[in-house]
Amino acid sequence: MSEDVKTVTEIMLAQAEQWLARFQSDNISEQDVQGFALWLSESSAHGVAFEQTSEMWRSLGLLVKQLPSVNAASPAVNNANVVAFKPRSKTWVYATAASLFAAVGLVALQLNPAPEATLYSTGVGEHKTVDLADGSQLQLNTNSRAEVLLSDSKRSVKLLQGEGYFVVAKDKSRPFIVTSCNTEAEALGTEFNVNCSAGVGQVSVTEGVVEVRRQLQNSDRVSRQQVVVDQQVSADALTGVSQPQAIEALRLSWRSGELSFDNTPFEQAIRELNRYSDHDIIIGDQALKQRRVSGLFNTADPQLVVAALERSFNLEVRQRSDGATVLLAQ
Repeated sequence: MSEDVKTVTEIMLAQAEQWLARFQSDNISEQDVQGFALWLSESSAHGVAFEQTSEMWRSLGLLVKQLPSVNAASPAVNNANVVAFKPRSKTWVYATAASLFAAVGLVALQLNPAPEATLYSTGVGEHKTVDLADGSQLQLNTNSRAEVLLSDSKRSVKLLQGEGYFVVAKDKSRPFIVTSCNTEAEALGTEFNVNCSAGVGQVSVTEGVVEVRRQLQNSDRVSRQQVVVDQQVSADALTGVSQPQAIEALRLSWRSGELSFDNTPFEQAIRELNRYSDHDIIIGDQALKQRRVSGLFNTADPQLVVAALERSFNLEVRQRSDGATVLLAQ
C-alpha cells in the first residue's frame, strides 16, 4: 500500500471512529445525523470503514447504543466497491475510543456547562422574596444567606445562615432539598419554613409533607421524621430529629413583619428580637430571663419593641456607647 493510500485509509478510519464516539454520546443532534449522512455519501469507502470499525468496537464491548444503519443513513452507499482496511490492533482501538469519548464528553460539557449555584442574602431587618427558575419561591428572613442550585436531577438549597420559607413547585423527577445546620428537609411539592439557630435546624410545614433528616454525631445512623401540615420539628447532632409538634406562632409570624410571642421565655424573645437589630439588646439582669412575654410586635423598629417591654415589665433601659441596649429590672 502506497503512503498516499495509507494516509487516506488512516483518515477514513479516524473519521469513522469519531462518528462512532459521537453516536455513543448523549448529545447526538439532528445536525449530527445529517452530517453523518453527508459523510457517507461522499464515498462508498466511508460506509465500509464505518462498518468494519463498528464491528471491531462491538467485539470489544465498546458499543452500548444502537448505531444508525449505513444504508439507511445514505442510500447511495453500497458495497459494490469494497475497500479492504487493515484492522486496528485492540490496544489502538481502546486508546482511541477512550480519547474520543473524553473529547466528546468535553464538547458536551462545553455546550451544556454544569449549572452554577446562585447566592441570595438579606441584611439585618430585611426581607426578600425570590422567584426561582423552576417555579418555586424563596422568602428570606432577616440577616440570612441561601445558595440555590437547580439541575436536571434535583433542586438544592443551602441555607447558610438565618431563615427561609419555601413554596415548592411540584416536580417528582427533581426533589427539592434544603440543607441547614447539617439538617436536610426534602419535599416534592409543598410549603415549609427552615431556620438555623445555634446549631439546631428547625423545620415547620404549612402544606404537604416534608422528610427531615439529620445524621447523628459520631455515627452512621441518620435520624428521620415525616412532618405534615401544621407540624414542626427541630434537629441536632446529639438527639437527631425530634418528634413532630404543633407549629408555634413565632415560627411563621416573621413573614408578615411581626414577632408573635405566646408565654415565650424572656431570653428567647430577646434572642429573636436581636435578629432584627443592628445593635445588641442585652439582658443585664438574670432574674429577667425567667419572665414570660406575650404579644405581637413589629420587627421594623426593634427599639419600639424595647420601649413596649420597658413599660410592660417596668424595666430600666440603658444605652451603651457602642450602641448596645441593656435591660435591667428595677
